Amino acid sequence: MGTTRSFRLVLACIGASSLGLCLASCSTSTTVGSQTRLDITIRADGSEISQQYLLECDGEQSTDASTLPDASKACLQLALDPSVTTEEIDPQQACTEIYGGPQRAEIEGTLHGDPVNANFSRHNGCAIERWESASFLLGSVNS
Repeated sequence: MGTTRSFRLVLACIGASSLGLCLASCSTSTTVGSQTRLDITIRADGSEISQQYLLECDGEQSTDASTLPDASKACLQLALDPSVTTEEIDPQQACTEIYGGPQRAEIEGTLHGDPVNANFSRHNGCAIERWESASFLLGSVNS
């Protein structure tokens, strides 16, 4: 009788441990990876703030707090390719010396829970390409 009781106690402990691990992993996976809150500042003339937006995403969905035009599209694109806000131009990369305009932009906040502090400009071909890849956050520039 003692062996049966010990066996049941072991099974109960295993079940409780498994349930605890499952609940812990479920609760963290839905909140940690989906936190996105970005403050976007655009300076059309290079110095004065011309536009400011907030983008807040819960996973791939924008929240009501978002002020960025087409925030739903931006949240989805960031979920698919978050590197648009983190990739910097390699200083060794050869870039065309084409001036794309004085526009500058900053993006600060958190992307999927990770800190973001990115600066954008259009001072050469590489910077213009980087701006264009982030145009869903920064807007397009009319020539």
